[in-house]
Amino acid sequence: MIVAQPHDALFRVTFAQIEHARPTLALLLPASVSRHVDWSTLELLPGSFVDGQLASRVTDLLYAAHLRQGSEVRVHLLFEHQSEVEPFMALRLLEYEVNIWRAFHREHGDTCKLPPIVPVLLHHSEGGWSASTHFDDLLGVDGEARTDLAPFLPAFRFVLEDLGRRESQDLHDLATTALARIAFFCLRDARNDERFGESLPCWADLYHEVSSALNGVEAASAILRYIHQVTELDRGKVEERLLEALGPEAKEAFVTLAEREFAQGVQKGRQEGRQEGRQEGRREALVLVVEKLLELKFGALSAAQRARIATSDEATLEQMSQRVLNAESLDAVLRGDAQ
Repeated sequence: MIVAQPHDALFRVTFAQIEHARPTLALLLPASVSRHVDWSTLELLPGSFVDGQLASRVTDLLYAAHLRQGSEVRVHLLFEHQSEVEPFMALRLLEYEVNIWRAFHREHGDTCKLPPIVPVLLHHSEGGWSASTHFDDLLGVDGEARTDLAPFLPAFRFVLEDLGRRESQDLHDLATTALARIAFFCLRDARNDERFGESLPCWADLYHEVSSALNGVEAASAILRYIHQVTELDRGKVEERLLEALGPEAKEAFVTLAEREFAQGVQKGRQEGRQEGRQEGRREALVLVVEKLLELKFGALSAAQRARIATSDEATLEQMSQRVLNAESLDAVLRGDAQ
């Protein structure tokens, strides 16, 4: 089942981390601008500047950095959830820039200078971006009048990263981190079954790089969670396809994801358990989760093994789930002698 707005989590888990945002923004900004930024000073600022009515469609992150000459710059990164083109995006971005400047002025009222803002839009429709990236193209005036009015009108453009128009190999070879590149792949392709299947082998090596890094299993699990949330395929088919393309290394991320969902389910179950009649339903849910964890790590279960799990009490099931990652065999999990 597709989750309504799963994009925020993947966008933020990737680009709220400076180690992934820094090389990505340095790459996306025009070289003529990027060379002025001291990227070692990049930091994430709190808050969102998106209109509350549009929060279900747009995610944003705001960064600050020093220019090499000493002053500051803001970089405003937005991701448009909807796979469609917004012709008045430049107007929306102007509103966001004004909001950012107002917030800056409230905090730094003693200064008479505002920091420049570079707006960056990530877009992911299959057809690609078709509207202008220049604000003044929205103005209904041409010819000599346009020239004479120009000093009195806003004139800016925004940086566009159009994921839909990049070839898979081009996306794979971007000079940024493996997690950032996989995030781009997923935001572009995961909702389209055919395109996802075609591009999946292209980023298998990136997945292995992510999963083997520090905190890599958690990052890989976030990728898998996003894929599960947006694909129209059932979970079993998705995992089969991923394991085929990514290899056995993906199993640990599946187990971590399943354990996290299990823990959330247990917590919810405990809260609901205060209500009469919830106990057995919670135990049955734990049976299903433990079976899934064991299948992901060790393969198909026998009838006897399933019976052993099905007849276990809740406490035993919780212990089984905790033993999965360290156990060397399925029987060790069931017997309780895993290290």
